[in-house]
Amino acid sequence: MILGGMASLISLAAIPAHAENPGLKTILGAQLLRAADNTISADDYQKLSFNRCASLKKYVGFSDTPLGQATEYSCKGLNIGITLYAGKDLGKHSPEKVAQLFKSKLAEEAMTAEVFIKPNHEYGTVMAFFINGESYFNDYIIPMEAIKNIDTLAAEARLFYFKNEQITPHQLSEWIKYGKAP
Repeated sequence: MILGGMASLISLAAIPAHAENPGLKTILGAQLLRAADNTISADDYQKLSFNRCASLKKYVGFSDTPLGQATEYSCKGLNIGITLYAGKDLGKHSPEKVAQLFKSKLAEEAMTAEVFIKPNHEYGTVMAFFINGESYFNDYIIPMEAIKNIDTLAAEARLFYFKNEQITPHQLSEWIKYGKAP
């Protein structure tokens, strides 16, 4: 076909002609159809990934929940947003004490983080970590497992910022060698 396959035709039809700003679902649907037809480039994927925070803000918004707040916080700079759904399994440790521990451990890695707490989570304590609006782990993680991965999380965050051209090679080097965040 002239337009690059059936998927291109379908993706054009999926976006209403009168729409000034198609919704995120429409844009993602068109991207998926283009990917299925092999007409999407790696550059298109990188743009979508890099502009995740802008897309979330424009099309979805950030809810006033620990999840929404952590996601939004991670979009406001070189920050890690953390959700802590605190269950009764914390025992004598308060959610605030656990939050401070994670902030301190990340500060040791020269990272800035904020923890958003939902108390009284009925299914036990779990956490999620966000870098540039994207969840770092594939699923929620318990604090004992998360603490084991703090150094990896910090390293991945720095690489993510570098890959997305949020920091220069020199800034990355300074951050790694001397713990000097940009």
